[in-house]
Amino acid sequence: AALFTSMVLSKAELLGAIIFVPYAADAALKYLSVGVMTRESQSPTQLREGKLYVPEGSNMSLPRVFLRRRPMAEREVVVMVWAVEAVCCTVAIGLAFFVQQLLQPKSFGQFGHYRGASLEEIMGLDLV
Repeated sequence: AALFTSMVLSKAELLGAIIFVPYAADAALKYLSVGVMTRESQSPTQLREGKLYVPEGSNMSLPRVFLRRRPMAEREVVVMVWAVEAVCCTVAIGLAFFVQQLLQPKSFGQFGHYRGASLEEIMGLDLV
C-alpha cells in the first residue's frame, strides 16, 4: 500500500502500473480460469519427489503457468516469479530514466535544482 501511495503522490502511475503487471496477471489468470472461488474449491499444488505439479482441472495462476510447462522445485518457481517482477521493474526504471532525459531541460540543475535558462526567460518579461 505504501509503494502504491508513493507512486500516486509522485505522479508515477504508469511506472507503478508496469511494476504491478505480474500481480495483475496473477489475479486475472485466477479469475478467468475459475471466476470467483472459495478456498475449499481450490485444488492445492501437488508435491511429488521434490517437484511441484499442477492438479488437473485446477485454477491458473502465474506460478502455475510455469509449472504447466514442466514440474519444478519450489525454489525454481520462486526464482521465475521474481524474474518476471525484476523484468517489469527494470522496464519501469529504464522508462523513468528515458522519459527524464527526454523531458528534462538541458539547463536543469545548473544552479542547484533550478533551470539555468529560466533566468533569461524571466529577465525578458515586462515589469508590471
